[in-house]
Amino acid sequence: MPDHKFELLNAYLDGELNPQQHRKTEAHLETCEECRAELETLETLSGTLAEVPLPEFSPPEQLVANVALQLPRKPLKEPASRKWLEYGWWLAPIGLIATWAFISIYTVAGDLVGAASNLGLVENASIFAGNSTNYSALLGRFGLLDPSMLEWLVPSETFIRQFFSQLIWQVALAMLYLSWIAIWWVRQTRLGPKQQFGN
Repeated sequence: MPDHKFELLNAYLDGELNPQQHRKTEAHLETCEECRAELETLETLSGTLAEVPLPEFSPPEQLVANVALQLPRKPLKEPASRKWLEYGWWLAPIGLIATWAFISIYTVAGDLVGAASNLGLVENASIFAGNSTNYSALLGRFGLLDPSMLEWLVPSETFIRQFFSQLIWQVALAMLYLSWIAIWWVRQTRLGPKQQFGN
């Protein structure tokens, strides 16, 4: 019974044997019917595989891009300066409310000191107290006050001054707050729902 050389047939078919092994395998194939049949089967299989078109492989750059697209995505961490900017953004309404409270307290305190000064409870009114004569003289200097209006203006000057200053400050602060809300809304709609809450 001859010793079969099945393990060398693929290398023989591909021309990978050294000259000595090549001669021994050819001599064996002349005497062994089973090895010749196996070699013919391998040649048929090799011919069939050679006829099948190779699939188109994408270039390595495309492969890298495809793999990168399938990897789970991690959100990029925001730099620390960006976080502080966000915290500062949320502190803006608090600053506006604090400014409004300060101006309101300043105005009320000025009116109280002015009333105390008018009643004679305070001798020298501080910077809080409004002096109606000074305001009247200032208005008269610019030609905004004629003598006939002086009688009407003196009693109502404190009220008018307080009302308009409060109104102007409150409208200005309300406009700042509304513009803050509008900018916040635009930023949130531009970021999208996932980025709003840091997901």
